[in-house]
Amino acid sequence: MITYNLNIDGQNYEDYYSTLKRLEKMIIDKDCNKSKKYIDDFKIYIKNFEELKDDKYYFIEIILIGVLFYEYIDYTLNFKPYLSFVYNFLNKNRNSKFKSQIDIIRGKVNTSLYTIKNSKSNSKATSYNIDDFCKLIKWLDATYDFKDEVIRLKIWYKFLKTKSPNYISFFFDFALNHVKYMKKLG
Repeated sequence: MITYNLNIDGQNYEDYYSTLKRLEKMIIDKDCNKSKKYIDDFKIYIKNFEELKDDKYYFIEIILIGVLFYEYIDYTLNFKPYLSFVYNFLNKNRNSKFKSQIDIIRGKVNTSLYTIKNSKSNSKATSYNIDDFCKLIKWLDATYDFKDEVIRLKIWYKFLKTKSPNYISFFFDFALNHVKYMKKLG
């Protein structure tokens, strides 16, 4: 899992932020240009839906897509999308007067969301497609832990559906390669 620690090897948080600033220069400033084609295409698509943002914003979203694939795609192997309404109902109603009963059911049901069915099948795929992305979005939505991210991912999904399978494959490869690169740096 990609995480951060503000106190690594006895260094203080100021060292962490200094390292983060260097990584920003190395990754965001440099690699944002490598994603220019995807960002420009996305901006053309989205300009009728929202006010355009800086390219770095969209680059971070591309990296987010890569991180979410990298971290969570294996959980979709056991996920039953037809049960999404059950997951969503339980997660949305967890603060009701039936909280204790809902929490017991949620615990059992959510266990299936966070279980990888077969450890042999959980090796990271080398390429993903639009159907994999759809499954990932449905899984993230069902967990109810990624509400804001799911909103943005659904927009990216609609955009990618307008593209060829090769474009989509290259897009996901780009996002995942950057995540793997960042993981090596960390």
